[in-house]
Amino acid sequence: MNHKPLAAAIPPGARIIIAALVPAKGDEDHPLVAAVTKAVEATGAAVVGTLIQRRGVSRARRPGGTKKLRAPLNAATHIGKGKATELAEMVTLLRAEAIVFCNLLTGTQRRNLEQMTGVVVLIYRPTTDTSLAVLHTYGSEPSHMN
Repeated sequence: MNHKPLAAAIPPGARIIIAALVPAKGDEDHPLVAAVTKAVEATGAAVVGTLIQRRGVSRARRPGGTKKLRAPLNAATHIGKGKATELAEMVTLLRAEAIVFCNLLTGTQRRNLEQMTGVVVLIYRPTTDTSLAVLHTYGSEPSHMN
């Protein structure tokens, strides 16, 4: 796993889409998404779009629905299949150069999303020092994002 300061991972002027899987309940504007957008913009990059996948409360009769709220919707992409397709369309339409995910992704999820969208997928995770954000990336990034 590679760790880079946010400013080192995203070149100034890059066109970025922010993506997140968040609980359906809560603020309309999720605080983590707002914080990531602010951090990305502080690097000099342009946030050209945001994709939010909301995960609702289970209506199943079996117990355990609320325990799954933080679990991925789709094991292959973390977000649902329809949202992953929408993300790929957004990348093309908005000419995005990278996607910054607000959630942890597995290496396979990241690679699957990169194959679907054709751009690098970065994973944003704040550190204990709130002035520094770190991107956790799995594997090497395409040369245009180094």
